[in-house]
Amino acid sequence: MRPLIGANASFETDHWKARLTFASTNVVSTRNAALDRLLGALDQVPSSVWPQASDLSRLISGENNQAYYYSLGLLYDKDAWLVQSEFALTDSKWPSVALTNGYLSVGRRVGPVTFYTIGAYAKSLDKPERVSPQLADPALNQLQTITQNSMNAVHVDQNTFSLGMRWDFHPKMALKAQWDHTWVRKNGGGLLILQEPLSRDTTLDIFSLNLNFVF
Repeated sequence: MRPLIGANASFETDHWKARLTFASTNVVSTRNAALDRLLGALDQVPSSVWPQASDLSRLISGENNQAYYYSLGLLYDKDAWLVQSEFALTDSKWPSVALTNGYLSVGRRVGPVTFYTIGAYAKSLDKPERVSPQLADPALNQLQTITQNSMNAVHVDQNTFSLGMRWDFHPKMALKAQWDHTWVRKNGGGLLILQEPLSRDTTLDIFSLNLNFVF
């Protein structure tokens, strides 16, 4: 992606912080061998046989597509309470990056320990394009299936709820434990690494424990 240009504006008081961010870039190339093979196969299909093939090729290819990123972040920090939130939108004709996402976190300090909860979401702006009905040629039917799976694979639709605890047991060290429960909708696993298409709704549970330190 190039060129990448952007700007941000921030506002800060004793207890509030706010930031607006904007960025713009152009997708020059998508260096992915599997994607190149798929686009090459779609481009070779005559329009008289499968009229939708050329349109799908242009939609899947990210090259020469502009992408715009907008975000708003807010932070409130006073006494025992800590509230933080950010919402973002990436606008593009390329479905792989066109999505909105955000989170809201609320924490309360009890001595050196901060207990917090987070609600987050990520969702593609549009649903995956639907491939036209099956054709008589078995090879084209296979190409249709691969094309549909490829578009479904980049679609994002998930929500996450988290609970956590941060213990600042040393001026330069902190221990954090967090549990995340994520709901992922059918064909909405674009943020996951999948070997097969996500053909049904699913849930994920993740527990993490990490030590942060500065030296």
